[in-house]
Formats: sequence, structure tokens, C-alpha cells
Amino acid sequence: MIKVTTKEIRKGGMNLSKIWFSLHALRAEIADHISRDSTNDEVAGEKSLTFPDPLPPSLSATAARSLRSVRISTDTINVFQPSQMIPVVISLIHTALEAITIREELDQGLKDNKDYGRDAKEAMKVENERWEKVRKSIEVKVKDKVEKAEV
Repeated sequence: MIKVTTKEIRKGGMNLSKIWFSLHALRAEIADHISRDSTNDEVAGEKSLTFPDPLPPSLSATAARSLRSVRISTDTINVFQPSQMIPVVISLIHTALEAITIREELDQGLKDNKDYGRDAKEAMKVENERWEKVRKSIEVKVKDKVEKAEV
């Protein structure tokens, strides 16, 4: 279901109404699937995919579209501006963050990031110590050259 919707969204390009239509169809399909199989123990524990409808178009967007003679249907939500999709996108983000696998990946990423930071600090400390040795040896060589030049 989700793979088909993803393909439809990609195929629809940047047409917001097509994106919304695909998401709306996915939401309805998942809700039907869960209600149909509600007796099945596996499906009974599943959470349906819920997200709000997009915001209604602003009056200026509606007027501009009406002037261009785009047919506006009253039974479907037409998405003219990206800002209308904000509640939908926020809800999908929250749903994704609640998924166990995504949460595990984020936690693992935090652990890896801490490890990388620790390794970088250690490498910097080793490099600074090496540089101090090199700098001191250069200073000694310069002092020796100055002393030889004075003699």
C-alpha cells in the first residue's frame, strides 16, 4: 500500500492536489483494511494511519484559481498552496517518529555520533601532543642554529 502511494506521489510531481489525493486514498485504504480484519489478532493491535485533512485554501488562492477557470470541486479538498499541507506533514512526521524501527535508528545514530565525537577528541589530543613534540624539536634546532651563528 505504502509503496504504491509513494510511486503515485513521485509520479504526480509537485502537484499538491495529486499528493493529497494519494495520501487520502492511502489513509482510507488502511482504515478499511483494519476495520475489515478487526477480528484478526495481528491487525487488532495495529494503529491506523491518521492525519488531518489539509487546511482549506485561502480566499486569495481560491479567487486566483477561479479566475483561471480551474474547476473547483466542493466534495474534495483542493490544495493550491504548500502551506495547506503543513498539518498533514507534521502529523506524518509524528507518526514516523513513533515507529519503533525509526526510533531505534535515531537512538543508534545518537550513540554513533557520541562515539565519533569521542574518537575525534582523542585523535585531536594525539595530534596536538605530536605537534608539541615537533614544535619543541624545531625550537631546539633554531636555538642551536642561533647559538652556532653567535659563536
